[in-house]
Amino acid sequence: NRSERYVIETTARVESIVNNCRFTFLSDISAAKVSDNLKRRRDADMGIKTSNHYLSAMKIFCNWLVSERRITDSPIRHLKKLNAETDVRRIRRHLSQDDFSKLIEAAENGGKAVGLTGTERATLYLTAAYTGLRAAELGSLTEQSLDFKSDPPTITVEAAYSKHRRKDVLPLHPELASRLYEWIT
Repeated sequence: NRSERYVIETTARVESIVNNCRFTFLSDISAAKVSDNLKRRRDADMGIKTSNHYLSAMKIFCNWLVSERRITDSPIRHLKKLNAETDVRRIRRHLSQDDFSKLIEAAENGGKAVGLTGTERATLYLTAAYTGLRAAELGSLTEQSLDFKSDPPTITVEAAYSKHRRKDVLPLHPELASRLYEWIT
C-alpha cells in the first residue's frame, strides 16, 4: 500500500547496501557489515538522515524476510538510527512576505523555464504557498481538481497522490481562487 516512488527508493537502498556489503546469501547479512557500510558512506559525506533512510530500508527488508519465514530473526534488528539533528545539512526557513513577493514577481517577469511560462510558475508557487501541497500533489492536479462553484472554492487531491493516502479537499484563498479561475478560463 505504498506509493510507487517509495517502493523504488526503498528497493534501491536495499540493493545498494546488499551490493556494497557483497551479500550473496541471506546468511551473509550481518549488522556489523551494514553498520560499517553506512559509516563509510557517512564519512564520504552522506548525511545522517540519508543514512537512517538506508538503515530503515534494510530493516524493512529483513523484517519482510522474517515474516516470510526465510530467516528466523532479523540480524540487524538491534541497529538504531542516529540522531539526524546533529547533522543538519539544510536549514529550512520561511520566506518573509517581502521575499515571497519578490519570488512571485521574478517568476511573473521571467521567461519559460522547466516547461512553464513565468505566469504558470508564479501560479504554481502561489498554489503551493496557499495550500501547502507538495510537488507530487501539485503535479497530480487537473482542471477537475478545482471546484469554483462551492463556497468557498476548493481544490481536491485524490487519495492516490495525497501524502496521507486519502482524498484531501482544501478550501482556496479567494485571491488564489480568482487567479486559478482566470488562468484556467
